[in-house]
Amino acid sequence: MLCLGVIVCSFLIFGWALRTAVFGTVHALGLLRILLFDAQDRPNPGESVPAFSTRVRKVPRRTYGRLHASQDGTLTFGYRRLLVGPETKILIGEASSFEVGQGIFFPSVIEPIESAGKHRVVFRLLPTHRGAEESVRACLKLAQVRDIRFTKGIRSFWKFVAENGGQASVSP
Repeated sequence: MLCLGVIVCSFLIFGWALRTAVFGTVHALGLLRILLFDAQDRPNPGESVPAFSTRVRKVPRRTYGRLHASQDGTLTFGYRRLLVGPETKILIGEASSFEVGQGIFFPSVIEPIESAGKHRVVFRLLPTHRGAEESVRACLKLAQVRDIRFTKGIRSFWKFVAENGGQASVSP
């Protein structure tokens, strides 16, 4: 009975653990590429940009996928369940209503909250996109680049890493 309890608990946290492991691995490899090879990824217009979800409806936090701007100016996020299988695409909203935030370790796609003068982080980009925020903005057809390094900074990063996979939603 005890083993059955361990198996059930393991099954329940598998998705969360996999997403956290992929997030840590991708970011660690990106930081190593920066430190060892001075690598920087500059996406070209029309390409998709790899990202991790944070606050997207019906998508678990830290889901790895690709952001893409369509011809009509809408932003979509495509991901694969457990990194394999058919791609699921989610319509995020009008690309011009989002911005690129320059972070301390990596940039983010943010949604401005006009009434409070604040923002909400919607996607985390890879560390190799740090310094290429303007290329990401042009590729995804986002509104502008904003410096968010010290507004939420490390506290926001720690909250993102420490959360236990609770779902939040963003209206498109």
